Amino acid sequence: MLEWGAAREVLFNWQNFLNLSVQLASGVSEAEWRSAISRAYYAVYHISRRFACSQAYSEPAHGRHQALIKWFKCCAEREYKVLGMGIERLYVKRLIADYNDKQAVAKKDAEAAINEAKLLLARLRGLSSV
Repeated sequence: MLEWGAAREVLFNWQNFLNLSVQLASGVSEAEWRSAISRAYYAVYHISRRFACSQAYSEPAHGRHQALIKWFKCCAEREYKVLGMGIERLYVKRLIADYNDKQAVAKKDAEAAINEAKLLLARLRGLSSV
């Protein structure tokens, strides 16, 4: 069993978060749907981050989510900008799902977030093997 923070030889497969989000979205409760949106976002965030780091992106100590979005949106290539805008949309959905208890989240919201995550990851795969 790994201890918290122990090094490992094989990197975690963040695609598993997207797979989990699909399972959660098939649930019957708002908690599951909110969690599905969060996991879908984090799948995209971590896979995008890994890609960006392979492209000389330097991750800051604070404001990591916004910095990653800005990095993609400020790149010269159109495809990077499109990815940045998509990651930002999913980020906003994740903030609502994780923090806004006054806004209802429905099953269709979780399904839409998952579909967007799948599209973003497909675009990212088109740039390079991640």
